[in-house]
Amino acid sequence: MKTILVPTDFSTNAANAINYAAGIAVSTNSKLILMHAIEPDVVEFPGNPFIRRTDNRLVAYYQDKLQNLAKYIRLRFDSNLEVETICVPGPFLKPLNDLVYSKQVDLVVMGTKGAHDWLDKIFGTNTASFIKQAVSPVLAIPSGVQLKFIKTIAYASNFESQETMYLKQLVKFAEPLGSSIAIFNIKSENQLDLVSDQQILRKIKRDFPENNFSFSQIKENDIIAGIETFVRENQIDILALSVYEPDMLERIFHNSVSEQLVYRSQIPLLALPSKPYSVKKTTKSKQQKSQETH
Repeated sequence: MKTILVPTDFSTNAANAINYAAGIAVSTNSKLILMHAIEPDVVEFPGNPFIRRTDNRLVAYYQDKLQNLAKYIRLRFDSNLEVETICVPGPFLKPLNDLVYSKQVDLVVMGTKGAHDWLDKIFGTNTASFIKQAVSPVLAIPSGVQLKFIKTIAYASNFESQETMYLKQLVKFAEPLGSSIAIFNIKSENQLDLVSDQQILRKIKRDFPENNFSFSQIKENDIIAGIETFVRENQIDILALSVYEPDMLERIFHNSVSEQLVYRSQIPLLALPSKPYSVKKTTKSKQQKSQETH
């Protein structure tokens, strides 16, 4: 893990996510990027709305706020921490994946806030929307959660799909932190085994021979109750999920279990995308190659 991106709207929840991300950056010797997007000013005219050009003075104002925030982070966490600031015009979510590609971001950290929809109640409108379209892992930090030693990360698996791609992302996140990974599965009485559980486990062990994962299976018809039980009994620090089908998150964060969500909202969630981008390997310039041969 080399680069962590944190979008901010300068809210309390965003500040909390920045502090969490800064702690991870220091622990993993990663670069931190702070990004703020200036929402376009839409001027309504009858039958002809248009977007007003962003005032350069406004860009300068927010860039100055980001610079001051970067100074504060270095002062609080580590004077040697590399912090880059970026201020861009446009909708909040639009530049995120572009920055993931251009800056070769390994992790996006976002704060959460309340809203009205199923997933939004936990992660906030922007975070929920970005998780669905992200090309890198997204760590959602609930309001008030502070960074501590991340001892155990739980990965909720369905033991039916291809897990290698998701576990590669999870291992890349967990190893620099020294965190263990607990893979668990919630199985209902009526669930059909399209693929043998033992077959999935053998493949995971074969693909990750150096990783000492723990494996658990919980018999529970209610997936929410099963997750809650596992998180509580095993003192999980982060819950990881694969974002491979839209209704998976909706099943987990359904409104009917709002009381349980109050508990889970205190646990950061790591969303692993189904189609993560590939980091481009930097190539040496002709000048560098020439210098090396002399």
